[in-house]
Amino acid sequence: HFQIAPKKKNLQDAAKLKKDLEKGIKTCIIDDLTAKTVSLEPRSLAMMRTASSSKSQTATTPSTSKSNKT
Repeated sequence: HFQIAPKKKNLQDAAKLKKDLEKGIKTCIIDDLTAKTVSLEPRSLAMMRTASSSKSQTATTPSTSKSNKT
């Protein structure tokens, strides 16, 4: 059996701990965002529909004026 030097072992343990913590924090953030998205979904979809309908109305107006200029 090979034994790793104590300094290298500490560095490996620290790197593993950092990786595990980052993974845990990332999954926690994803879970929180998913929960917030699900709870806000109906309201945001209604806002998106309103915004898309107003954008489509404004998008048609400039496109007709551009075609008149050419």
